[in-house]
Amino acid sequence: MKVQLQQTLQLMRERKDAIDVEAARVICAGVHTIIDSVRVQVEHALIDAPPTAFIPSKGI
Repeated sequence: MKVQLQQTLQLMRERKDAIDVEAARVICAGVHTIIDSVRVQVEHALIDAPPTAFIPSKGI
């Protein structure tokens, strides 16, 4: 009985670790998607902006 309980606890730990790793993968994939989306938006903004849009004024 004690051995079976130990095996069950070990299996639960392994599954928890697997779930944590999978959750981390999903979160990382989501973060990469957001970063890519922002990068594309910035690239488009830079392409569409007039050439003088990024020249700082004398006050800065």
